[in-house]
Amino acid sequence: MKKKVISDINKGECLEEWFNSVAGETLIKQEREWNRDALKKVYGVHLLQIGMAEVNFAEDATELYHPFIMETRRTDKRSLAVLDGDAELLPIATESLSAVILPHILEFSDDPHHLLREVTRVLNEDGDLIIYGFSPWSMLTLRNRLNPWRYLSLSVLSDWLTLLGFEIISERQLPLLSRLKIGSYQLVAKRRTHPLTPVRPLWRRQASVLTGGVMNREVVTDE
Repeated sequence: MKKKVISDINKGECLEEWFNSVAGETLIKQEREWNRDALKKVYGVHLLQIGMAEVNFAEDATELYHPFIMETRRTDKRSLAVLDGDAELLPIATESLSAVILPHILEFSDDPHHLLREVTRVLNEDGDLIIYGFSPWSMLTLRNRLNPWRYLSLSVLSDWLTLLGFEIISERQLPLLSRLKIGSYQLVAKRRTHPLTPVRPLWRRQASVLTGGVMNREVVTDE
């Protein structure tokens, strides 16, 4: 366990150092614009940002009463309300949050799918999830500097979230920059606890097919 903590801290410090570079500051500026736009449509009481307290995306949540950050590594930087915790075992009550922000935290996780299950647990019905990640195909420079990391593509992440019951609301990608050679994406999803499209009874679907949907609009069966 101690080796894992030290590894996470080292990777976090490496990422923080990179975000202070010209390329990193450019990326954060773009992601902040995406973040402000996404949070305009998020309402509720509690919003949790996991990791990257020094960046503080949570402060843009003007429509939520209580935004706070859970830091997963040691840091001297404290802005807004910050608590320490384990991203893969969230010290948060089930279905108690209106929104969660994951800013490049899945890259750190030994089990990103488990982390997403934990986020699903703590989000309330129709809760919002905002994820920022690095494109696995455009991180040629960072891939060499920040190994070993896990890079998830938008398609893989979308598939995972769909299986967990999320509706994908929007996806944004920062294309490979010719000078900085960085790619990033934002994914916004909403937790659903009920099917989005009601399923009609089988007998009604069959009647519709048999009549071409023209006759027998109301079907009564003998029971």
